[in-house]
Amino acid sequence: MKTATDCHMRKVDNFSILVNESYRSKIFGIYKWKVRLFPKGDGEAKGNNISINLSYSSG
Repeated sequence: MKTATDCHMRKVDNFSILVNESYRSKIFGIYKWKVRLFPKGDGEAKGNNISINLSYSSG
């Protein structure tokens, strides 16, 4: 298995006033990653925390 060494940084401006339930990143990196941000949380964390999901895009 090859070790991933890719790095991606994203700054979220005005985080405290985000209104959408979630935000999706564009696909990035050589392994086709994408990030989904839930500023008010998701699932059990909804309303109490932020949630950030990292996933692999097969397409």
